[in-house]
Amino acid sequence: MIRPAMTNRAFHIRAAGPRDGEAMARMCAALAAHEGAGTPAFTAEDFRRHGCGSEALFAGLIAERDGRPVGYALHMRDYDTDRLIRCVHVLDLFVENTARGGGIGRALMAASAAAGKAYGAKMAYWGVLASNPLARGFYRSIGGVENLGMTLWGVEEAGFAALCRQPPPAGIALRAGRLADVPALGRFLAGLFADMKEPPPPEIETRLARDGFGAASFFETLIAERGAEPLGYAMFWPTYETQEAETVITLSDLYVLPEARGLGIGSALMGEAARQGRRRGWNGMWWPVFTSNEPARRYYARFAVEDTTALYCTLDGDGFERLAAEASPLPP
Repeated sequence: MIRPAMTNRAFHIRAAGPRDGEAMARMCAALAAHEGAGTPAFTAEDFRRHGCGSEALFAGLIAERDGRPVGYALHMRDYDTDRLIRCVHVLDLFVENTARGGGIGRALMAASAAAGKAYGAKMAYWGVLASNPLARGFYRSIGGVENLGMTLWGVEEAGFAALCRQPPPAGIALRAGRLADVPALGRFLAGLFADMKEPPPPEIETRLARDGFGAASFFETLIAERGAEPLGYAMFWPTYETQEAETVITLSDLYVLPEARGLGIGSALMGEAARQGRRRGWNGMWWPVFTSNEPARRYYARFAVEDTTALYCTLDGDGFERLAAEASPLPP
């Protein structure tokens, strides 16, 4: 893995390791306090367990000035099914008040982008509180675009437990997607784009096979079928929340053929994704919904909650490439 580093006369950015756990937890707590979120559950041991080693879910970057940690970023692999491209998700970004204004935040974002580019990412993705105008202005300054047409809906604790109990309808079987399912998945995804009145991305089957069924896949799929007939699918992957110090499910896609709707297949696919996550110790599920999709919002409001506090931002294309190019790679 390429470990991005950036140095100037005022600060140095490097990959964070196990010995940085206490500093990362301290700065995570400072970020939560800054956002008015209360004390996070994230600890030094959480960082070492989930952010270090060959099985790490995310990676950390630490900014130092005069040998003292003054900022950090956490980032992890993600995926954009609207374009079927690999992404880097910036989970946390923080710079101490006394170190702001000197380019550290931009350098941490650049290093995160460079880390993503090393595994083929073409876009960066992150959230920002709608009530934080300074952060929103900073992200705009590096080229970030706010997605005002989407919010996240989700279930945690009791809602997640209830979803885990959701059974499949009679006669419907649920199973993990396989490479042989790529043609069916391609048709489902094309149908999903048709429902949204949007053109599908190019090379659907090639990208699905490459990114979902290789040695280091970016997503998992579930297939709902009756007999040997596929009727719908779900696509999901894990993400991490430092406030609760837990892994949760990102449910990216949920689609059922028009002639099979109304049978409970969509709910069953969500339930199976939840059960698979729970078996791995994951504790919640979140998914994006267009604000213009009133039928979906009414349906989800029956059992899920909408996060109205955050905006979700992206940086792609030439802007992503330029930002990633600002970081200087350091060999492992």
